[in-house]
Amino acid sequence: MRDLDPPSIPGFRPLRALGHGGFSDVYLYEQQMPRRQVAIKVLRTESLTPAVRARFATEAHLMARLSGHTGIADILAADVDEAGEPYLVMEHCPGGSLGDVYRTRSMSVAEVLRLGVRLACALESAHRQGIVHRDVKPANILLTEYGVAVLADFGISTVDDAFPGSASTRLELDLQEEASSAVGMSLPWAAPEALARPPVSDARSDQYGLAATLYSLLESRSPHEVPGGPNGSAHLTGRIRSGFIAAMARTDVPESLQTVLRAAMSYDPGARYESCLALALALQQVQREIGESVTALEVPLSAGPLPGRADPMPTIVPGHDPAREAARSDGGPSGPGGPGGPGGPAPWPTAEPGESTWVPAEHPAGTAAAPGGVSSQQVTNAGAPAGAAPVTAMAPPVMPAVAPAARTAGRVALIAAVTFVVLAFVAGGSMLVDWISMPHFTGRAVDNAEVSRTAAGAYEVSVPEGLEAPEQLESRILESPVDAAEPALEGADEAVVSVDTARWTPGGTVVLNPREGETAGTLQRMDAETLRGALALGPDEEISAGSVVLAAAPAAYFVNVTPELGVSASESTLVLVSIVE
Repeated sequence: MRDLDPPSIPGFRPLRALGHGGFSDVYLYEQQMPRRQVAIKVLRTESLTPAVRARFATEAHLMARLSGHTGIADILAADVDEAGEPYLVMEHCPGGSLGDVYRTRSMSVAEVLRLGVRLACALESAHRQGIVHRDVKPANILLTEYGVAVLADFGISTVDDAFPGSASTRLELDLQEEASSAVGMSLPWAAPEALARPPVSDARSDQYGLAATLYSLLESRSPHEVPGGPNGSAHLTGRIRSGFIAAMARTDVPESLQTVLRAAMSYDPGARYESCLALALALQQVQREIGESVTALEVPLSAGPLPGRADPMPTIVPGHDPAREAARSDGGPSGPGGPGGPGGPAPWPTAEPGESTWVPAEHPAGTAAAPGGVSSQQVTNAGAPAGAAPVTAMAPPVMPAVAPAARTAGRVALIAAVTFVVLAFVAGGSMLVDWISMPHFTGRAVDNAEVSRTAAGAYEVSVPEGLEAPEQLESRILESPVDAAEPALEGADEAVVSVDTARWTPGGTVVLNPREGETAGTLQRMDAETLRGALALGPDEEISAGSVVLAAAPAAYFVNVTPELGVSASESTLVLVSIVE
């Protein structure tokens, strides 16, 4: 272990230690010229392998490229001290980190929205240079002397070649793949793809980390923690891999903000916002909705024209970036593709000044006007366009005289009959529309649910709108790798199963993880006959190690009727059973 005293660095006077990490120590120094307090991060001597040196140098270069953004901590200098240890001179943030306070003080909705827009813009600026942070979390958000939050610690960042600026960044830094191959993560805020094999971490993983951080600042806990429940690393890992996000306990968080955060934390990266800029715009919409002042966007000029304060805000949906779409195509009334614009449809013709549309001539003086203002005599088309056919109105036929009382009674009867017919038609039509619009399902409910496999090996189960949970236990084999190597389970064969559960939600989608029991340490053991009975499998349905079965039942069924599966929540109506061995 190296001496924890601050190293001697020319031009800097050591004051005290600020913190110690796995690879480095951070100290507070006073810089002599110009005089100011700075934080200096020193790499530990025992960690000076070539790979660690390369990573430390990369951090200095990446932070220097981004330090012009007010939402990113400044890097002021970098060098090697007298003991041969590399160090970074950084902006001192005396307010500490949000990791120190988020569990003890919940931030207001307005504070979180302001912070979210600023940090989304900071990440957007990094991403446009191809730089991915990979470890966005409360502890890496520091507070300056003025209480301004800045993003820090790019120590495990990498370059994403999908961005136009990545080529120059990689070339300038001489960054090799082996120097950025390790993916670092902080478990409570890591995206599901960062836990996959092999792990993946890109710009949308940063977006997930930011949304998870904003959730934590609102709730004083990470999105995957269950209040009062087991929240060890194995439990968190299983929940992240299954796409589980705990419901918010606070009642003052707008539904629109919860929707934005859940979209940015979508299990599928493709379902998240197209960019952090699109996420910032969505957060701005929430600010407008609740009457808060809108935090200004701060992104590079290369982002193109951005919506101004007076501009109408478009609807922001995951996977769509309106600012980038606007840069690709104007789309306005006079832009390309718009009415009247190049390549667009011709505008609707309008009358020129002095022109008018043709109307029939007034009826001649001294003649009686028929209903609608048309004469009972023939009306000529005076004033009509040349060649227009004459318009003729015939005199109405002479009707026999009818007594007033009889005429009134007839009218009442006619009105009643018409009213009855109209009401019957409306009622019948409404019933017909309701019948047509109602979903109709045949067969078992579990077979009508749509099931798909995710890239991470979990199962997405979508329940169609209007499809209710079955009234008795139903099961469906999703995988059955019965072969010579894995013979079918029989009779007294012992099976070890991993179980994950969810609620049957018509119109919704849940993610079930077949490894949940393994990661949470809650594997169940039972003989094959008991397992088959618990899943209501038919005699011709074979299962073996590696089989995955989806079961559905009414609420409380799995708790009361099949306790051997280990389901503890009575509201669980969907159960995924994976046979481990």
